[in-house]
Amino acid sequence: MIGRQLGRYRVIERLGAGGMGEVYRARDGDLGRDIAVKVLRPEVASDPDRILRFEQEARTASALNHPNIVTIYEVGRADEARYIAMELVRGQTLRALLGTRPLLTRRALDLAVQATEGLAKAHAAGIVHRDLKPENIMITDDGLVKILDFGLAKLASSKEGLDTEGETAGVSHPGLILGTAAYMSPEQADGRSVDYRSDQFACGAILYEMATGKSAFQRRSAVQTLAAIIEADPEPITVLNPDCPPAFRWIVERCLAKNPADRYASTLDLARELRNVRDRLAEASSPLSGVRPAPTAPAWRALSRPLLAVLALMLLTAAAAMVARGWRGSSGIVETSGPGEAVVAVPPLANLGGPKEDDYVAMGIAEVLTTSLARAPGLTLIAPSATRAYADGKRDIAKMARELGASLVVDGSLQRTGDRLRATVAIVQASSQRVLWSDAIEAAAGDVPSLQRRLAERVATALALTLSSEDKKRLGSVPTQSVLALADYAQARAFLERPDVKENVTRSITIFERALARDPRFALAHAGLGEAYWERYKATRDSAWTTKATESILEALRLDPDEPQVRIALAVAYQGSGRAEAAADELQRAIQLQPGGDDAHRLLGEVLAEQGQTEDALAELRRAIALRPNYWRNHSSLGNVYFRKGRYDEAIAAFLRVTELQPDNARGFQMLGTAHQAKGELDQALASYESAIRITPLASAYSNMGTIHYGAGLYEKAAQAYEKAIALDPTSPARHRNLGDAYRRLGQAEKARQGYARARELTLAMLSVNPKDARALGMVAVYEAKLGRFAEAIRHAAEAVALRPTDGEVLYRQAVVQALAGHFPEAIAALQRALRHGYSATVAKGDEDLAGLRSRPEYDKVLSTAS
Repeated sequence: MIGRQLGRYRVIERLGAGGMGEVYRARDGDLGRDIAVKVLRPEVASDPDRILRFEQEARTASALNHPNIVTIYEVGRADEARYIAMELVRGQTLRALLGTRPLLTRRALDLAVQATEGLAKAHAAGIVHRDLKPENIMITDDGLVKILDFGLAKLASSKEGLDTEGETAGVSHPGLILGTAAYMSPEQADGRSVDYRSDQFACGAILYEMATGKSAFQRRSAVQTLAAIIEADPEPITVLNPDCPPAFRWIVERCLAKNPADRYASTLDLARELRNVRDRLAEASSPLSGVRPAPTAPAWRALSRPLLAVLALMLLTAAAAMVARGWRGSSGIVETSGPGEAVVAVPPLANLGGPKEDDYVAMGIAEVLTTSLARAPGLTLIAPSATRAYADGKRDIAKMARELGASLVVDGSLQRTGDRLRATVAIVQASSQRVLWSDAIEAAAGDVPSLQRRLAERVATALALTLSSEDKKRLGSVPTQSVLALADYAQARAFLERPDVKENVTRSITIFERALARDPRFALAHAGLGEAYWERYKATRDSAWTTKATESILEALRLDPDEPQVRIALAVAYQGSGRAEAAADELQRAIQLQPGGDDAHRLLGEVLAEQGQTEDALAELRRAIALRPNYWRNHSSLGNVYFRKGRYDEAIAAFLRVTELQPDNARGFQMLGTAHQAKGELDQALASYESAIRITPLASAYSNMGTIHYGAGLYEKAAQAYEKAIALDPTSPARHRNLGDAYRRLGQAEKARQGYARARELTLAMLSVNPKDARALGMVAVYEAKLGRFAEAIRHAAEAVALRPTDGEVLYRQAVVQALAGHFPEAIAALQRALRHGYSATVAKGDEDLAGLRSRPEYDKVLSTAS
């Protein structure tokens, strides 16, 4: 072939031969570069069926674009010769690096990682190699791995036989045995159909050889080798290499599982686990540094090599022991100088091919780890509610850490083999993506609590945590013995985090109740159910829900008074019933128990805002956002506080962030519109309301649109909008009042009176639940004034102001009541205080309830000063 022209390629020299044909270096005359050309053997090239299959698969393989896969340029024919033109790789094969001694160093593992990442790319494209072996893995001179011969195994036939020298034999259909004997999978050796997991088996055989220096299944003949692959297990790695890390042994054992279902669900998972082992294995001197020493190397180098190997082994063993104890300086892996410096995220473990119910086990393990570690000083744990969004096993650790603000990630996977479960976890440093520590725990599938407890203990040890005796007692304690109950709880919590979505609260109630049917002593489920009941009350204004909520929360408190989420649920009940100080106390206690929970900080911010402690409230809300920056509710609460204080630009920014984080959140767009409306930006407000309605027909959006129409004098259009709002939510007092105003303008006095009376009735029902709700009390006063009950109105307005003397909205209601009663000086004074405490001057200027003040000179002065 030397000197021959194959298309535009001129053959220069022979590089080698394999089972499919001979490989040459050739010159591409068009592009002026050297390439590799594989010329197929005549007996292979003469079979039309095999050539057709080969061309189809070779063209598919040529579409693969990955740095660890050799690039195929062309599949061609010149006279009788069939050839493949491909990238020329200058370097050596993995076979040339493998010897009779273990080569398990970080460098060797890096090669394995590159190979499996390339393989994962092919598998994702539906391409199976079928003939993976050290001869088909090239290492370039600069250390880059290239996998050769994708798709070529289908060319071989059973007539070529099998041998022990690397000849190819593969599978093109069931019953036809092809492949390289020592690296075939059991299903391949048995003539059954193969898929990507057969390549994983070959990977396992290669990794075994790297770890031990011996072939896993090689026997005297190909037939004996095939029998060993189908029936026998290789000699344990620990016998041949006692220093091999356990995590690496488990990877090899999983790859070499006889049943394909027991291997990795995706080759990407295999690559990720190898990467974890590589990253935690210290660099050390090794024969596998790239190229073997030349035979003429000085004698002293050969003599010192055993000594260097012994020293390296001693250092590795000591380092591994220190890492296993969580050692890093005097403070363990986590080096902090104060509480809260290390922010830790524990996402749900990746379920590697197990049944669907293992997703629940994986989620439950993460929940228990988070709860257990949250009590440690110097750590801030990201709440499980934030990490559940990263349940996908293909998550981007760096991206997740960045989004959650985590400095450490406890990443892991869960694997089921028969009736056993193995949980593997690693502590990853977010900034460098370096694995600081990893371990694995096995347990019977029916003993998940033991698995959870032992993992929590191992992680705590690795982090060198200082725990009190009580904390140690609680470490790893599981909230329920029922895996399915824990799964129900996680699912219900996810629904409860989006109460803006129709039926989500109802769904969460149903699932919380199902969890409690599985385990009636599950305190967290009782607390969650109580919170869901309270959300139901806020949606329906039916006080029966508050009774049910209180009962559930008290039961949770009885079962586990030291659980932070139970204290948060109790604070929700206290806040909703007007006991703000008690709510704040409970939230402070929850924060002490779990400093990294954003829920407690957010709720505390809301409570403090209600008490008029605006700056403290904003500080708590900013802490909540820092802990969980991508949770829409934290930004929504911040926007509400800004809105109540008349800081509309800041409120708009916060609500805009809500819509960015949750584009399907109608409430976010509705509140964005409300802030624009308060600022007088009516076009932007209407656009936001229309966006909200496109997502979900919100009563509040229709009501606010009605108010814009009302301000423009379009009373009929306003009434129609208010009627739509009431049809969607008949429990809102303000909408009945608004409709009453529209009817009054339309001259329908009786309908107006009915609207005001209904608004008053609904608000009094709210006050029966929370008598200290100052805003509700102020609204009752307004409705009473519109009904002509001025004495009651003035009294209730004063009581509301006494409860919330710095609340601009409450002060404004007092101004409206005094104006409707004809007490104009008192109304002007109340209006001035309201505007000083953040109420919108734009809204006040357009409010017809203050029409009696407009003829007074101080009215314009007050409004102009506020503007």
